Amino acid sequence: MLSQSPSPTVGSILVGGFLSTFLSGTVFMQLVLYFRLYPNDALKIKFMVVSIWILDIFHTVMICLACWDYLITNWANNAIFDYIPWCYGSAHISNRNIYLTAPIALLASLRVIFALVSMAEMIRLNSYSGFVSQYGQVYLSRAHSMPSSP
Repeated sequence: MLSQSPSPTVGSILVGGFLSTFLSGTVFMQLVLYFRLYPNDALKIKFMVVSIWILDIFHTVMICLACWDYLITNWANNAIFDYIPWCYGSAHISNRNIYLTAPIALLASLRVIFALVSMAEMIRLNSYSGFVSQYGQVYLSRAHSMPSSP
């Protein structure tokens, strides 16, 4: 029986799990759109895209297992908040290796920054053709051109 209210971190664990799952769905939609828009890309690029998706699925499963461990299995155990489940640790496999995490963190940060800048320019220009004429097309491969409609 629960003798005191659960830790305030329970809500943040749940919200973080939901957000992680939502973002995983976004990655899946990007995968579907990629294969619809770029069917002629090189096999190595397709392999890389699928590999990233598989890693994202693995990460999401580990986050969901950690949420289950914290919120269901150990609901009445407030001591659980000082415990790191194996699945949470496996979602962060860097083992504090700065040479592994720094480039990933840098690339992820740059991607977010460039996406925000692109979004701001698209909002400012209010036109896809204006954006393309000012900044050009972005291709993953030179073997194809952008389709006229998805």
